Amino acid sequence: MMQVRLAGAAALCALAVVCSLSSFASADSVRRRSLTSCTQFEQRDKDELSLELTVRSTCSMPIDCALSWQLVCAPDSRKRRKVTSGAASFTVGSASAQSAEASAAACGDDSWTIKNITWRCEPSKE
Repeated sequence: MMQVRLAGAAALCALAVVCSLSSFASADSVRRRSLTSCTQFEQRDKDELSLELTVRSTCSMPIDCALSWQLVCAPDSRKRRKVTSGAASFTVGSASAQSAEASAAACGDDSWTIKNITWRCEPSKE
């Protein structure tokens, strides 16, 4: 049986945005508020072995986003437990969305969990 433990993922994602946005200089406070109010993160089961991670933007400018997560195969086994990191980065155009897939296919028939999902976005440098 496949296991997906996503407790607290939404809170973690919200925290990641706040933390990444707080690193901007205080002169950019208006830009920060604007970016926070026009982006959102969504995750959903795509199939039995993957999650779809989506950043939606209603911003008037393109934004550069980075996502990261950990895949844990056989999380309850001391011998077979394996942790791998996954990541994706992309530019989200104005008023659009981009997605990445976090797959557990590498776990084969073992149980799995995807955890520590984080995302951050900033105004595109282009």
